[in-house]
Amino acid sequence: MIVREALLVTPILTSLTLTEFVMTIGASSFLGFIISYYIEHLIAIITRIYIEPLVEKIEFKSFDLFLKLCYKYKCINYLFGNFVKNSLII
Repeated sequence: MIVREALLVTPILTSLTLTEFVMTIGASSFLGFIISYYIEHLIAIITRIYIEPLVEKIEFKSFDLFLKLCYKYKCINYLFGNFVKNSLII
């Protein structure tokens, strides 16, 4: 992630994390707190291990497909000028 994007996303991510933590603490019993805490961490682990790499692969493959189609139909200069043409490696 580029630093500019990280700085823009950080306040949103922090508020979301804080809200999740307050909701977890607001459980009616200790057992409810423990269950929600572990479920929350399990979802975070599954997301980081399986979902994020899958999303990255899909993004990479779609961008690669887009570049190949643009190269095939000679529309790179028309759409983006030299920016995409310089990053095209086929």
